[in-house]
Amino acid sequence: MRNSYGYRPNKSAHQAIHSLTLNLQFKGYGYIVEADIKGFFDNLDHDCLMEMLNQSIDDEAILSLISQWLKARIKSPYGVFTKPTSGSPQGGIISPVLANIYLHYTLDLWF
Repeated sequence: MRNSYGYRPNKSAHQAIHSLTLNLQFKGYGYIVEADIKGFFDNLDHDCLMEMLNQSIDDEAILSLISQWLKARIKSPYGVFTKPTSGSPQGGIISPVLANIYLHYTLDLWF
């Protein structure tokens, strides 16, 4: 979306503030939405995300790789392994990309 700045290519928080400043001074808005979704990366729904990816990716190998990445086991400091049922790997290089796709379908298109 044109006015969405979180994890968007060639977009930054500074650009969001600049755009907001100009639009508030000269154009006006009916509403402004700022969202900081607490625990977003921990609660990302795997099934919903995979459905979203299926809409635009026609490569089963890529979809399988993403699914495996989401379900990769996590080792606790005590040596216990758990297999996540939701969420995206914290610090994983694919996490911001998956978050961008998820938010596009659940937030941007809704607005």
